[in-house]
Amino acid sequence: MIKQVSLLLVGALLAFSGCSNKKYYTPEQTVNDWPVCKTLNHSAEAIVEQRPKVDDVPAWPTCKRAGVQLLSKGAQGAVARQGLVVEKSGISGYKVPDGDRFLGSSGGWFLSTGIDGNVTLHSRDGNVTKRMALEKTVAAAAVEGDYLAVLFSSNDLGIYRLSTGKSYYKLPGTPATAVDVRIANPYFLGNLVVFPTLDGRLVVVNYEEKELLRSTVVSTETYFDNIFYFKVIGDTMVAATPNRLFCLSDKERREKLDLRDVVFDESGIWAATKEGEVLHLTTALQPVAKQKFPFAHFLGMIVGKEHLYLLEKEGYLIVMDKAMTQTEVYSIALDDGISFTGEKAFYVGDKIITVEE
Repeated sequence: MIKQVSLLLVGALLAFSGCSNKKYYTPEQTVNDWPVCKTLNHSAEAIVEQRPKVDDVPAWPTCKRAGVQLLSKGAQGAVARQGLVVEKSGISGYKVPDGDRFLGSSGGWFLSTGIDGNVTLHSRDGNVTKRMALEKTVAAAAVEGDYLAVLFSSNDLGIYRLSTGKSYYKLPGTPATAVDVRIANPYFLGNLVVFPTLDGRLVVVNYEEKELLRSTVVSTETYFDNIFYFKVIGDTMVAATPNRLFCLSDKERREKLDLRDVVFDESGIWAATKEGEVLHLTTALQPVAKQKFPFAHFLGMIVGKEHLYLLEKEGYLIVMDKAMTQTEVYSIALDDGISFTGEKAFYVGDKIITVEE
């Protein structure tokens, strides 16, 4: 009995030792607190500025406290209390039905879904609402004209007609064991629809001909292998799973990276990793610049016109020029909570951190 207790005690001490040795990102110095704070009311219609009297710090970047708390997030947006939707572009003013998860907006519609398999489509002008009963839990969806493309949580694919509410095309998939909550939506490209799947593939369907054209493997990990980022610019397609970066331009290219966030724009591909690295890559996945912030846990990354912004979990905002030669670090009082990264702001709990000039 004594020996058994001793073994348990040793195990507990080892566990405690492991926790106490955990390392956190600590910058050598910070410029100052992120200086400008604003209060946002519940309806997101009025912002009252509360500017502290500080004369020796930059007057730009802003930090706001919202009157609502984020409850859930996905690849395209987040939902706060009272159903308020935050899109990549900012707070939309649209509220999802009670208990729904926001899927995104496309084809002039806001899309949301409940666990019962129903999809609600609400026109952006607010005049029309449609409900599609799809029988199975929906992971992602997008609209183009009369077509609704759906990725189900079972990893099955489907296309429906809005005018009839009927199934138009189905394709079975292989179930995924575990996924990142950021699930990329289907993407319409001419007469094609690209389905980023939950098991790390890009499935291309000609929806006019109801024909499967190709299935491209991005990654083959067992867990958390869904595509969380997908974007097309011109003739270049970029996709990412938590474990792999993929680019299709003149040919297919893949790079194994443990990814926190990815942004693809006209200047190339930007990646933030779980190891605290920030990478700027060409579309041939060749390095342009790289910086490492030891032990940093990035909550998100925003690529602005002239600066790169990274929000770090311990309460720091890292600001770099896009050449990654100059870095400033600001302090931010962050509370625990769900975080979502928009185009010009980070959303953490009930706080909005605006960064773009």
